[in-house]
Amino acid sequence: VVYKSQGRYDEALVLYQQSLQTTIRLMGHRHRAVAATYRNIGALYEMKLEFDTALEYHQRDLQNTVFELGRESAEAAQTLYNIAAVYWKKQEWGQVVCLFEEALQIRTQLFGAEDPVTEDTRSWLKQAQAMQEKQLTGALDFEVI
Repeated sequence: VVYKSQGRYDEALVLYQQSLQTTIRLMGHRHRAVAATYRNIGALYEMKLEFDTALEYHQRDLQNTVFELGRESAEAAQTLYNIAAVYWKKQEWGQVVCLFEEALQIRTQLFGAEDPVTEDTRSWLKQAQAMQEKQLTGALDFEVI
């Protein structure tokens, strides 16, 4: 965490990878601690602007989280949100919209429509939908010319 906060990402990655191997050896591949480590490694690759690698780790996090807690869990919703954030940086609006929609559905079920976390997800979804619409409109305008 200290290396990460200092921007020493490669050094932090080495430690996270060591932690991951130890956790897998002690707890097994499907343990929640493994999912948490995948999440941290994904966030680190996101900071390094290595989005495809970040997505790989976030997807592993999602697989473990769903296995342990189910697709309708708060943790799964957060992981979907994290994956959407990476796709946002890649400007892949269709993916962003789908992921935020699923996260919003789960959060609304769990926390209610008025919960701040649910409202935050709804706000990001609306922004992503606007960006997607802008992208589609721009693409259509480009084709007409």
